[in-house]
Amino acid sequence: RRVLFRSIILQVESNTIGMMVDSVSQVLDIDLRQTSSIPVESRQELTNGMVSLPDGTVILLLNYEALVE
Repeated sequence: RRVLFRSIILQVESNTIGMMVDSVSQVLDIDLRQTSSIPVESRQELTNGMVSLPDGTVILLLNYEALVE
């Protein structure tokens, strides 16, 4: 059985990061003004915010700086 991965390339300011993922179902442009803090009891090291979409979906935003440390 062959395992396939997809690559996501992020470019933030002058940093470029490549990530391997199993799949990608959707790509969104998110207005950073829509982000909110993650509740303290749910906060994790690799996340730095969240966005709630109109359909009720919550997206956690990765802290890319913590990924490359």
